[in-house]
Amino acid sequence: MDVRPEQYVGEQLRNYRTRAGYTLEDLARRCEVTVGYLSRVENGHTRLSAEQLERICRYLEVPAPTTQKLFQALRQLPPSVVEHFLKNPQTWAHLS
Repeated sequence: MDVRPEQYVGEQLRNYRTRAGYTLEDLARRCEVTVGYLSRVENGHTRLSAEQLERICRYLEVPAPTTQKLFQALRQLPPSVVEHFLKNPQTWAHLS
């Protein structure tokens, strides 16, 4: 059985969060989202926006290649755009 992109991304984020020793509450507070929302993300029930995914990856210090794979899994941004944002994080501010 194939894993849906949301499940893959959620599992990866949960792994990075638990390895870093953060609780859902810690991450939710830092990323300005609810604990329930993050729980749904980690369980693959909610799709993250590009901005939310970038914020969580940055806070959890997810390596750039893994971050790019997560963006590609959700098919939210083309690889060239993801690469640009990873090299120039200040450009995220212009998305809002």
